[in-house]
Amino acid sequence: MERYEAKRAVIIGGTSGIGLATVKMLKRIAAYGILNYYVSVK
Repeated sequence: MERYEAKRAVIIGGTSGIGLATVKMLKRIAAYGILNYYVSVK
């Protein structure tokens, strides 16, 4: 059980840094995709 908790802490700790970068990247990709979509629709 302790091992699981430690693993979870590592995952949460790692994803907080990596996750933020990923979210920023995804938002950028999403914004770019939405822009492309609007341009292609017009």
